[in-house]
Amino acid sequence: MPVASRLFLKFNEKNLMMITLKGGLGVAKFAMVGVLLGGAVAGAPLAFAEGGSRLEAFDGAARIMKCSGSIVKFPSSQKSDKGLFLTNAHCAENPPSGDQVVVNAPESHLVTIVRGVKITNAMDVRTTKLLYATLKRSDVALYELDKTFEELERGGVKPRYFAKATPEVGDELSIPSALWGKSYLCGFNGFIPVLKEGNYYWEKSLRYSGEKCGLIPGTSGSPIFNKDGEIVGIHNTKNEGGKKCEADNPCEVDESGKVSVAQGVSYGQRVDELVGCFDSGRIDFHKKGCSLHKGAELNSDSSAQ
Repeated sequence: MPVASRLFLKFNEKNLMMITLKGGLGVAKFAMVGVLLGGAVAGAPLAFAEGGSRLEAFDGAARIMKCSGSIVKFPSSQKSDKGLFLTNAHCAENPPSGDQVVVNAPESHLVTIVRGVKITNAMDVRTTKLLYATLKRSDVALYELDKTFEELERGGVKPRYFAKATPEVGDELSIPSALWGKSYLCGFNGFIPVLKEGNYYWEKSLRYSGEKCGLIPGTSGSPIFNKDGEIVGIHNTKNEGGKKCEADNPCEVDESGKVSVAQGVSYGQRVDELVGCFDSGRIDFHKKGCSLHKGAELNSDSSAQ
């Protein structure tokens, strides 16, 4: 998983937003030009939201603290329900460790939602509760927001839906990062039985790569969209240096236990288990077919038991 990083923003004399990223990878500087932030992303999939309106590259994308994420809607979600923000568990303020999960924990964080293709055209909301988070078998966190879906949509936000089918090898994936204001295009390589990074093991991780797939720290939590603009996964890590099974250098473990390393390749986590356990605005571990990791809850109430 990408290391924690610090962001320093300022505008130079030409009004280019200069972003300095300091973290375990050293110091990197990026100039984000208005044309890049305000224009369409070449090659991005053409998709449509509920009601038939066109989805732009960053619709539904959002950012929290040092990570990216997205506003999501489940099949059971109603307009009167509180909105939902999806990102990685390692992006949480107090990430779960070991076998632990976090369930229904009150947490208040600023979330900036991006609309359309302009990174400056956003709505600010706050999280009220961390509905679920785990780093066991996956790397996923789902937050409840202080605005309903109706309020979000009235403000121009277009939540994203989850795909019903998994991607196929060769499919083009779009991964927009609201933190960086950039969308990446990647080719899907298939699923990895086990992805190991340090002490973490993630099952059936998505593997993707390509010339336009240069994901960087801060893209963690970004939604992975198929050609229809539906979420098929969440980006969470990349092998940066070709090292084996270390932080920022995950390794692949196949069915026979053979370990391999693919430098420069990125990985994401599945979302189907989350969909299978969500009902009526909450995580329901008793829902038929629910296979989410239950663990030893750090925070819980009876509704999630």
